[in-house]
Amino acid sequence: MRCIVVLLALLSFFSNAATKESFIDKGQFKYVLYPGVDDSIVENINHQLTSKTPQLITDFKVKEMPAITVRIWKDRNQYLAYQKHLLGQSYPWSTGYISENEILLRDTGSQSTMDTAYHEYVHLVTTAINPNIINNPRWLWEAIACYEAEKEYGWRKPSTKEEFRQYAKILKEGNGWDSQGAVYRIGYSIGEFIQQSYGSDGLITLIQTNGDISKVTDKPLEQVFDEWIEFTENKYY
Repeated sequence: MRCIVVLLALLSFFSNAATKESFIDKGQFKYVLYPGVDDSIVENINHQLTSKTPQLITDFKVKEMPAITVRIWKDRNQYLAYQKHLLGQSYPWSTGYISENEILLRDTGSQSTMDTAYHEYVHLVTTAINPNIINNPRWLWEAIACYEAEKEYGWRKPSTKEEFRQYAKILKEGNGWDSQGAVYRIGYSIGEFIQQSYGSDGLITLIQTNGDISKVTDKPLEQVFDEWIEFTENKYY
């Protein structure tokens, strides 16, 4: 009988150990690692965040950012279950999102996890400027994060001008909401165009006004859209 009790206790211990999260405090960033996530990922993500965020905060004229908790899952089902618990819905295609002062990631075992962490941090910085900017409008919200997260190594553009135009059409019709993820494919070029055309102050103004283009130019939105197409095609195609 005693052997059975001991065995059950051991099984309980190992079961808890297998499901218990671990915590790593890096000062500005606090990490919560769920089962299956290797501790080594923290150094990589933390380097990505701490090396880039000071300049980002300066460029966006944000006085300071609070400490951020970064939660990381290896198991996709656990990641999606937490997402559904938090948001009321899960998004199977997602690998990262934000909550208040939190970045939530699914470790895909590649460089993209580090890039996603910074992409999500850009989202947090834009919400420090305007708490109502989240997906409002979605094309701007994602375009800024795509541009800031990818500009270090450049845009991974669609392979042809025709493909780019197709994504642009989808983006225009759906305002950033579409099943093909057009905003993720061409959002970089939107952010770059805004930066080149209206500067950092114009970008900040668009964040503050939820994409009200009349605050940065007298041109109608349709004309600005056409100018973005022309700018992108001339530079990349």
